[in-house]
Amino acid sequence: VLAVGTGLGIALLTSLGRGSRNIPLQVMPMEFGHALYSPATDPSKKDEEDRLAAYLSKTLYSGKHAIEYEDIVSGRGVLAVYQWITAEHKEAAKYESAEEISTAAFREDPCPFATKALLIHYRFLMRVAKNLCVGLQAKGMFLAGDNQVVNNPFFEKHLPEMRAEFLDHPKPDWIDMVELYTQTESFNINLHGALYYA
Repeated sequence: VLAVGTGLGIALLTSLGRGSRNIPLQVMPMEFGHALYSPATDPSKKDEEDRLAAYLSKTLYSGKHAIEYEDIVSGRGVLAVYQWITAEHKEAAKYESAEEISTAAFREDPCPFATKALLIHYRFLMRVAKNLCVGLQAKGMFLAGDNQVVNNPFFEKHLPEMRAEFLDHPKPDWIDMVELYTQTESFNINLHGALYYA
């Protein structure tokens, strides 16, 4: 389960038994959003991502640390990515929140800079998801949270690109059958997870 909000919440749901979907689940909270991001090797993305990572490292950590996935995959991350874009493109409109950026990307005539910020955000979400799915041998992943509910039309519009990012791994056959689920109605799944964990 990956839930993007002010941070990047991640939890593992695992069955307490074998074979039946009716068996209760165990919730295991994780702090994987704080894992260091893995850079792109694709030349068409590498230069841009290197510039973004250097900007965020300097802005967030005075250049002393590499960036975490949560530095991009979060509400504050969307804003930070957009601020990097405006630093490189002075003509870009100034937005003060992730909500303003999303709204600009969803307009009938979408802002290309806001769209780019959300695409980077979701590309990195797929990157952390594939690392989790490979490492945990996951059978499915669930994108959760109110932000996902609101942004789901954008995500679905760019699903081919998101799937390509997800499968861009030395072991694509380990994850090509992973099922993707997205939250479509607003309710506090984080609270439900906490209740299961408690």
